[in-house]
Amino acid sequence: MMRRPRVSRDPLAVAALLGTAGGVLDLATTRDQNQAMTAPKGVKWPVAPHTLAKHQILARYLDQWWPTLSFGHHPRVVFFDGFAGPGEYSGGEEGSPIVALRSLVGHSSFPKMTKTEFIFVFFEKNKERLKHLEEVAIPRLGALPRNIEIVPVSTRFREALNEVLDRVDGVDGVLAPSFAFIDPFGFSHTPMATVARLLSHLRSEVLITVMLDRVRQFAEHPSDRVRKQMDELFGDVGYRVLLKNDDVKRLDVLGDFYAAQLRKHAEYVCSFRMINQQGRPIYDLFFATHHIAGLKKMKRAMWKVDPGGGRRFSDRRANILTLFEDEPDTTSLQVALVAQYKGRDVGYAELEEWVLVNTAFHDGHIKKRTLVPLEDRGKVTCVPARGTKRRAHTFPTGCTIRFA
Repeated sequence: MMRRPRVSRDPLAVAALLGTAGGVLDLATTRDQNQAMTAPKGVKWPVAPHTLAKHQILARYLDQWWPTLSFGHHPRVVFFDGFAGPGEYSGGEEGSPIVALRSLVGHSSFPKMTKTEFIFVFFEKNKERLKHLEEVAIPRLGALPRNIEIVPVSTRFREALNEVLDRVDGVDGVLAPSFAFIDPFGFSHTPMATVARLLSHLRSEVLITVMLDRVRQFAEHPSDRVRKQMDELFGDVGYRVLLKNDDVKRLDVLGDFYAAQLRKHAEYVCSFRMINQQGRPIYDLFFATHHIAGLKKMKRAMWKVDPGGGRRFSDRRANILTLFEDEPDTTSLQVALVAQYKGRDVGYAELEEWVLVNTAFHDGHIKKRTLVPLEDRGKVTCVPARGTKRRAHTFPTGCTIRFA
């Protein structure tokens, strides 16, 4: 029989699970942003195509990270779901708590992860939704292995997380490695200060939904409370000047500004935009990490959802059958690399990081699709590391790329 999940209504009790004896913390959320941007009523609600796409990104990222973390000798992995919801939608589609759990228990390497304890902490203030998650959605997965622990918490996410972090800071100041997927309604519950607290721990990561169009809509709102919430969202009032741009530019510059604020707390940042049936942006996903490996894996996950560019998903495409993945056109990347490194030698690792940080492309687009055609045109030469042999059209570890 399935083990009865541990139920905790006290966020401080959760802190004991997140210290240095553990491995990963993940804040995921399931509440859906519908096109009207209004919070749903009742226990369950219909799912939108962009939400399913968002969950695909989450699942694909976790598919790569579960084995990395477990085989990286972390004894504990913690997944936080900050706005967990009921675990399923009215049509039976799975919410992010179940998406995350299934990605682990269904992973081909899971039978080898017996030395890692996986803790899933689900925050959900609505008691009926939390009850549905505990008593209906999770049990449908069947009996959970003994190294998986479920901890539901019926406390508001923002306050509960800060209490947990206060407790962790008070013990030894070190949070276990974390991946945070934060997906709220609106912008009042995800201040930059809270996100920054997570990212202040070098093994923490964040994937967060930010409703920039909602900020645009509320730009002239007379309420001091709403303006304060927007200030807290960005953590810097500099965004106010950007609201004066026209609608075409406003979302992009706001997105760039938000990313810049994240970069104050994380080494690497990338984003992904969701678009509705009418072609208008719904929200942006921002990923922040201290590790280049995390950036690689997240960009690959995003490209799986948008094989044409890796940056956006439109509800218009939801029912279009794609038989073949789009081959990315790397012409712009070839031009950018030549402009960046013309007449210089650059180590492959440095070049790869530049591509990941400064372009939409991921590391899988560099060698075959970019450097090979540049080499064929005489624009680059590969210089292998001393003592390393090289076959044509390969770029072995430690090599240097010489730009003409």
